[in-house]
This record gives sequence, structure tokens and C-alpha cells, in this order.
Amino acid sequence: MRNHSLVAPRRVPWSLCAVLALATAGAVLATAWISDDAFVTFRTVENFVAGEGLRWNVADRCQTATHPLWVLLLAAARVATGELYFTTIALGVLLSALAILLVARTAPTRTAAIVFAGLGALGSKSFVEFGTCGLENPLVYLLVALFAQQWFCREAGAVRLRHLGTLGALLVLARQDLVLLVLPCLVAAVRGAPWRVALRALLPGALLALAWYLFALVYYGTVIPTPGYGKLVAADVPARALFTQGRHYLADLGRRDPVAAGVLVAAVAAGLFRRQALFLAPALGVLLQVAYTLRVGGDFMSGRFFTAAFVLALATAAQWITGRGRVYAAVWLLAAMFAFDAPPWLTGTPANTEARIEHGIGNERAYYAEDLGLWSDRAKWAMDPEGQNVPRYEFLGRMFFHNRTRPAVVLVHAAGVHGYLNGSFAHLVDPFLCDPLLMRLPLQDREHWRIGHFKRRLPEGYLETLASGENRIRHAALAKYHEALQVLLRAPVFSAQRWRVWWGFQRGEYDGLLADYVREAYHEPPLVDVAAAELPRDLAVGTHWYDSHGVVVREGGLRIRHESPGRPRTLRLLLDGGGAGVLVFERAGQEVGRMPFLVAGDQLVGARWFEFAVPEAALGFDRVTMLPRVEANAEDSAIVVLGILAVLGCDLRP
Repeated sequence: MRNHSLVAPRRVPWSLCAVLALATAGAVLATAWISDDAFVTFRTVENFVAGEGLRWNVADRCQTATHPLWVLLLAAARVATGELYFTTIALGVLLSALAILLVARTAPTRTAAIVFAGLGALGSKSFVEFGTCGLENPLVYLLVALFAQQWFCREAGAVRLRHLGTLGALLVLARQDLVLLVLPCLVAAVRGAPWRVALRALLPGALLALAWYLFALVYYGTVIPTPGYGKLVAADVPARALFTQGRHYLADLGRRDPVAAGVLVAAVAAGLFRRQALFLAPALGVLLQVAYTLRVGGDFMSGRFFTAAFVLALATAAQWITGRGRVYAAVWLLAAMFAFDAPPWLTGTPANTEARIEHGIGNERAYYAEDLGLWSDRAKWAMDPEGQNVPRYEFLGRMFFHNRTRPAVVLVHAAGVHGYLNGSFAHLVDPFLCDPLLMRLPLQDREHWRIGHFKRRLPEGYLETLASGENRIRHAALAKYHEALQVLLRAPVFSAQRWRVWWGFQRGEYDGLLADYVREAYHEPPLVDVAAAELPRDLAVGTHWYDSHGVVVREGGLRIRHESPGRPRTLRLLLDGGGAGVLVFERAGQEVGRMPFLVAGDQLVGARWFEFAVPEAALGFDRVTMLPRVEANAEDSAIVVLGILAVLGCDLRP
């Protein structure tokens, strides 16, 4: 790469930049919504502001947010305003508008600013819709725009390099994979500089990033966020399958957001045709980011993983395309903007059916806008005492779990809004992204998975362990691993015991325990065998499973042994939760009858007695086995979790 000098001085007046920024703000505000995933972050923010630490479940030091800089910014805003929903939308609008103001100001001419900062930003569905999704996107927009401004509009030197390094570090703290987007520019900026000058210039940014990772290593015990473990274990999926999924994600961008796809292509073309560091470095960054997205299989939110590269591509294309080329670009952008659908800022709140999920990829805003959109007439919020129609942290938890000494254990299929409304009154178990033990396990099903939702199977006894505080995990090796993990996550940060365990995790001392469980009992769920006498006695109707010593039935089933049962005609089970499956009756090790069962679930009611007539051929049985099943088709099996069905008691009647 060759060094480059300062490009032509800015000729775009602030007034035009402000107009383009206001237009962007209007478009982003018109599509304002919050994604369910954002409420995962909101839960951490609320716990942090409440003094519980940077935690998702208050019991565990567990980093479920992959964007620490965004968490800290939201926490500061939450303290200032007292709420998160409207505050986050306002931040998204402001940061998106500022990003476009900077892209416009960086453009070499008024025409370039109008074409790329104006038409490009307004035409990209992904850029507009993720401006207020509640995730880190708008913060990334602004940081990338600042980075591009430093790259294109400053003389080469130590000050510029320091700014680039600091902004690069902030981007990594906003989302770790963005290091690929800025790395080529940083390498090009360092080239030719004396090593002492380069080291001094990059040191502030390096120290900034290092400070966070040291904190994470001490506080959480690992620099890898919990969802990161979930994605790393995606190595369980063949690389070819992930790459194929990534190609679907890239093709999806071309269909749903041709403006963004075209701008990305233009930025890469700038590097290929100009072959100067000024254009080649950002083009390589865009290309690396796209290649990484292909390699990891993309995401389930259409377009989201390309928005950071899109902002850098806008600034690059504005510098490269000149003269009549800008006219052609404007015509193409206008045509692409309306090619398939009108821009989202013209169409109002979309219906859920417009999500159009294909290959596991859908329009996330369309999926949630009716319930979580700012302008939706059907938004489903919890009403606070003042009657404000906003989601209120711990609203459901205070209603249902306020009189408990321990948080209720709740198994969730989607961890966002549900977890936020339950707050610290519930300990959530999320088998897709957030549970610290489950995310260290491989996929439940290597053949059926949805990108971004790599489902894990819950080990036998794990839910009972979380609910009781006693280690009731049934596999001995996993029980030992869980004990060590609990020390890492829950013991005082600077206790001697925790640091011994911390060092053991760094050295991999506990990996063999996890491997033993996976090899012996994970992929083929075991049948849990208990004696009827081991189940609780005389529990009251309405008792919840997490307040008793019952057994939660998982995929392998539950066998209940009866000593001298006689010839009962009625089997009574005290059940909490719900589910469907088959009851299998055995006598002397031989199956003598079976019958289907269906228990309607209601987590608020608690345990109820259910009676089952014993088949005539099964009279005199000495064992009964509950074999549950998941009610889901092949497509939904990747995201549907076997719910909670707990046996709290067993009784036989003549």
C-alpha cells in the first residue's frame, strides 16, 4: 500500500449536512422499534443501575451482552432519564443522524454528500431499521463514521493514528468482530511511521480495550461473553454448512436491501480500481467483514451484520465516485430504493407476516414491530402505576414472585421481553444464548438448527439444582464441573477459592469433566429412574416445582418404581407445568401397556393432581415411565424447547 496525502478539503457546508442528518433522523424515527434481543441487554443495564453488577441473572457474574460499550452508554442514559425504552430510541435516532452528518461532512462535494449520505442512508432498509433496534448498531454507525472522517480527512501523522487507534478500540468494545473492519486501515496508517511514534499513538486505544478485557477476565472469569461460547461451539456445525448459510445471508441482503448490497460492492470496487491505500484499506476492511459474516453463517436478523461495513462503504464510495458517476449512482440508488418495496419509513408499522423468514433469516422489525414498535397501535406494554404505556422492569416479577426468598427459576424460549418484565425476581434459563453452563455444551441437534439460535439440551437435574441451590445434577462429571463453575460465577471475586478455580479454568483442568458428560449422556438423554418413595409427600396443590424436591422430566423420560403396588386402577400424579407424551407401564421389566397423556401447562397455577386410568392389561404394574415429546414440526424443532413438566408426587388408588 502506498501512503496517501490529505484529500481535497471539505466543501460540504454544515447546513446541508444538518439537512441530511435531519432527514435520516426522521426516517429512523418513523421506523422506531426495539428488538426482543435488546431486552437481554436492558436486563443487564437495570441490574447494573440497581447495584447488582453487570449481570443478567443477579446470582451469576455472567456476561450475556457482547457490546459492553453500548451497555455502559445505556446505563448512563438510564440513570439520567429513569427509563430505557424511549431513551434507547432517542439515542438510536440521535446517533444515526450524527453518523450521517459526519459521512456527509467527509464527502468531497455537495453532490457526493447528497447521493451517498442522503440517498444511500435513506435507501438502505437495514441501516434505517436497525437505527433503533436497541442493539449496538447506532453506536457503531457513529464510531465508524468518526473513523472514516479521520481516515479520509486528516493528514497522516501521530495525532491521526492515535484517533484511529482509539476509535478502533471503541469499535471493538462495541462489537468484537469489528476489528476486521478497521484493521486494514490501522495497518496502512502505521506503515512508514517510526515504531516508537506508532506505539505511542496506538497505546491509548490498546489500553482502553485491555482495561475492559482485564476487567472481564477478573470479574467474569473469561473474556469470552456467554453468547460467544454459544457461537464458538457452532464449530459443531460443519464449516461448509455455515458458509452455505452465510451465502444465504448475503443473498438475502441483495433481495431485501439492494441499496446496502450495491454500496458494499462500490466500496470494494474502489479498492480494486484505485489501488491506493486511501481506498484499498477500507475496501479490504469491508471485504474482511463480509467474509467473516459468510464464515460464521450470518445472522437471523436480515441485514444487521452488514450495517457497520455499510457506513464505511458509504464514506468510501463518496470519495471514489466522481463526476457523472454520481449521477448514475443517484439514479441507481433511487431505483434500488423502490425496487422491491417502498422504504420502511414510508410504509408504517409492518405486520408480523411480513417477516418472511427464509433459511432462518427474516425481517426482525416486521416480526416484532406490532408488539414493540413505537408507532404500533397494538403495542403490548406493561402498565406502570402512573398509567404510562411502557415496558417496566420487574413488572411481572413483582406481580407473581414478590413474596419469595429465592428467585423463581423460569425456562424461556425467548429471553428478552419476558426476562426484562420478570427482572431479578426470576432466574432465567435460556438454552440459546445466555445460560453459562448450557452455552459450554454442544448443539442438541447437529442437523436441525437455526442460525443465531443454537439450541442446547438441559442436563437432567440442572433445573432442580438452580431452584434448590443443591447440586442435583445426575451425571457425576457434569455435577463436578457445575460446582467449579458456580465458584467461578458466584464466590466473592477475590476469594482464594475462586482464584484457585479461576486458574483451573484458564488451564483447562475442568474440560475433561465436560467432555465426559457430552460423550456419555448428552446426545442420548438418559432415562431418570426414581423410587416413588423418593418423591415429596403431602405437598399442597398449587406448590411450584421450584419450591419442592420433585423431578423435572426431560427428553430421556422419568421412570417411577413402586414397591409392592398391588393392583391399583388409578395412577395419580402431582404435576407442575405442562406437556404431552406417553405413559408406559411395566411389570417385571416387561412393557404391559401404554397410554398418551396431555397436561395443559400454567406456570402460575402450580402443581395439580392428574388421574390416569391404568389399562386393564397393565394392572399389577411395578413401574411407570413418562416419555415426553416436543410438539413441533421439523422446521420449528430447531427453536422449540421441551417445556417444564415436573412430578411432585405419585399416588396409587384402587
